[in-house]
Amino acid sequence: MVASVLYLRLFVINTVMTGFFFTVGSMELSMSNSVGEAFNCPAEVCRCGLDPRGRVKVVCDRGDLGDPIPIRAMDPLTEVLIIAAPDDKPNSLTIGPIFQSLAKLEQLKITNSFVPAIGKHSFWGLRSLRTLDLSLNNISALVESNFRGLITLEDLLLDGNIIDSIPSAAFRHLPALKRLSLARNHLSEFVPRLFYGLHRLEELELSDNPLQELEPEVFRDVRLLRTLRCRRCRLTYINPLLLHLLPDIVTLDLGENGFHYLDKNAFGDLPKLRHLYLDGNQVTVLTSGVLTGHNLTTLSLARNRMMTVDPAAFVNVSVTELDLSSNRLQSLDPFVFLPLNQSLRRLKIGANPLQVSHLWSSILSPRVQLNLSELDVADIPIGRDQHFQTDLFSFHHGIKSLNLSGTAFNYLPVEVIRSLPSLRQLDLSFNKLSSLTDLSLSALSALQGLRRIYLHGNPWYCDACVIGPMLKWLDISPASRHIKDGCRGLKTNAGNLTADYINDDGAQPCPVCQDPPSVAGVELPRLDHVNLPTCNYPPMLIDSQGLPSKPATAAGATLTPMGRFVIFLENPLYLALVCGVAVLLVAAVCAALAIVSRHAASYYTNEGKRSKTGQPVDPAVSDESEGLFPLTARVGYRGRILKVEKKATEQRMDAIENESQLLSKNNNGRIKDDTAEQVSPSSARTNGVVAITVTSRGVHCPAYPPVEQPERSLF
Repeated sequence: MVASVLYLRLFVINTVMTGFFFTVGSMELSMSNSVGEAFNCPAEVCRCGLDPRGRVKVVCDRGDLGDPIPIRAMDPLTEVLIIAAPDDKPNSLTIGPIFQSLAKLEQLKITNSFVPAIGKHSFWGLRSLRTLDLSLNNISALVESNFRGLITLEDLLLDGNIIDSIPSAAFRHLPALKRLSLARNHLSEFVPRLFYGLHRLEELELSDNPLQELEPEVFRDVRLLRTLRCRRCRLTYINPLLLHLLPDIVTLDLGENGFHYLDKNAFGDLPKLRHLYLDGNQVTVLTSGVLTGHNLTTLSLARNRMMTVDPAAFVNVSVTELDLSSNRLQSLDPFVFLPLNQSLRRLKIGANPLQVSHLWSSILSPRVQLNLSELDVADIPIGRDQHFQTDLFSFHHGIKSLNLSGTAFNYLPVEVIRSLPSLRQLDLSFNKLSSLTDLSLSALSALQGLRRIYLHGNPWYCDACVIGPMLKWLDISPASRHIKDGCRGLKTNAGNLTADYINDDGAQPCPVCQDPPSVAGVELPRLDHVNLPTCNYPPMLIDSQGLPSKPATAAGATLTPMGRFVIFLENPLYLALVCGVAVLLVAAVCAALAIVSRHAASYYTNEGKRSKTGQPVDPAVSDESEGLFPLTARVGYRGRILKVEKKATEQRMDAIENESQLLSKNNNGRIKDDTAEQVSPSSARTNGVVAITVTSRGVHCPAYPPVEQPERSLF
């Protein structure tokens, strides 16, 4: 019985509570969906609802809104009021003491509304107001009475106006103010005690004012300041006393000014300094001692004119994120980053005229022992550096983000990808990639943590063979999801890669086809996978890393013989084959020439049996006549008569006649008168000519003239 009663009570309580929460949920849903019925709302020009914190919110941002602001039509419980306008439809408003009925207002934003002045006591009675944003208006001056009554205000934004003067103690009615922005105004100087009363101010934004100098006396009342930004203020010098008055500074932004030199221990009075921005100045050298003793999270020296970094510049310094990009560094000391090997995690060194050897010796070498998680070497032509090796990053397995944008790669080295197993983000934009090979895609697929890859700005060649495998990878890879989802806002022309990218909404630029002409200018995610242009390369090219970056012709075009030959030679495999055949042909020609030369040498060697007179002899006659003519066998050819015109001496003519008679006797003692016609020696001597008749059976030599070799003996 007791159990039944308890059960009944529990059931009733549960029913009541369920009904209560259902009623509350219905009220909240009704308030969010039909808040105009739950609250007063000027629905004609505004929207009303609840913000994520559950505060009543009124937004009037359609533009072209004029006076009066419909405050009376707004609910007294309104806590957030935003009045804005598009750039092409600005509002035209004036403000005064019109917000007293919105006593619960916590955030008031009136921007892009051409408000000319704040007015006296305009915000009197708004004791709950925490944020006041009057940026992008036409306010030209401030007075002391503008902010009376705002004792709880923490954030005041006056940037983007035309304020050119502020009197002393203009903010003294804002005792709780923590953040003040005066950026993008016309302030050229500050009066003393300008910030009087702002004892709790932590963040001061002064950028884009032509101040030229920051007087220390002006900042005497804001000694708790933690963030000071003064970018593009035309500063050339910082008074050391200023930094001495602000010992709690954590973030100091002096970028895009005119600093040429940084004094030694310039920031020594800022022991809490963690973020230092000096980018966009004209500093030429980073000397030792400038940063000594500092434990920095961020140090930006990008876009200076820095040509060298002192090898001891980072001694006794700790830096987590270092930006030296877009300087004039041509070399780096091998040990310049060695003192940072325990702290440095993110390094930007791109857009410097450095070589691969410098990157290796000072950053990537294992002896430096850097433990980087992010590395940016953009716009350094690594791909065409003769010292580039594919194992350049092999000692940095912990890199999670690598920027290779604009590094002149015409193919993606597989070894580079395989050496970075922790990679989560890879930027390959603005290179010379025409495709990603199967090996490259396989290596990218093996990176389990890869989440973003940037491929825009490359001359992609989009036929079925070259781009087909890459499109399949883009469809399934988590790293390319942002390309498919955010590839919008792109304006392209066919064949023109100089596109205008609109990324205000966070969209990423698209990779675009350059060739063939039939798909030039088409974004890769929009390609029709089925109807891609036909292949224009031999299939084996697709798996090689030597894929040409610019094909010779478009798909389907008719190639001339010379064009086919050029495409043939563009393939490294075919080129090696042609070179091999050429080498074989040269070797064959050389061998043939050697054989011919040897044969000629043998011929002249056999013919080399020469007469003592030095005259050539017919080989066919030589062997037969040598026995018959021991003295004259090498004088003439068979069946021919050789006339030798020489002057004869008397003594030699007699010797020749005796020798002829002796030869005739040896030839069976017979003299064949019928084989030769006798010649009178006297007549031979008269004319100095000897006629010799040579036959196969004998010889008759009445006279023989001597040859012109007086030093050689005939016997």
